[in-house]
Amino acid sequence: MALPAKGFPQVFSGGSAKFLGRQAGSFPPAVISRLKARWIEEYQQWRKRDLKNKHYVYIWADGVHFNIRGAESRQCTLVLIRVADHGKKELIAIKNRYRESTQSWEELLGGVEKQGLVNAPALAIGDGAPGFWKAVKKVWQRPGTNLAGFTRPQLY
Repeated sequence: MALPAKGFPQVFSGGSAKFLGRQAGSFPPAVISRLKARWIEEYQQWRKRDLKNKHYVYIWADGVHFNIRGAESRQCTLVLIRVADHGKKELIAIKNRYRESTQSWEELLGGVEKQGLVNAPALAIGDGAPGFWKAVKKVWQRPGTNLAGFTRPQLY
């Protein structure tokens, strides 16, 4: 997930007061560049974290579509959230794509599998996007696994 370079400084120059108060002022471009570089580094480390010892009771999956002004095409951010057996929610994966295709979801699920998440959760919850469900079958449905799926109704 790369932060957009185009327009990024403008977001913080006028908007920093909304987040940090009026006394915060504006961030100089050098500060913004350092922050962006650090966020990208932290994100890359997070994407490589070890998931071997994680046990997932259920996961939520969704593709969030954004209409960003000036963007050449509509972005879709794939999001995977888990709930552990003790009830804690955790972001597992997030990946920018242009649609919720089987291939896009396979890349996301394959990535978490490479991080060590090889056991399927007991339950997967998602909307009606067929790409996710096809990818789940390809990545996690192996002989001996019993993964239940639930499609939540569209609320809009």
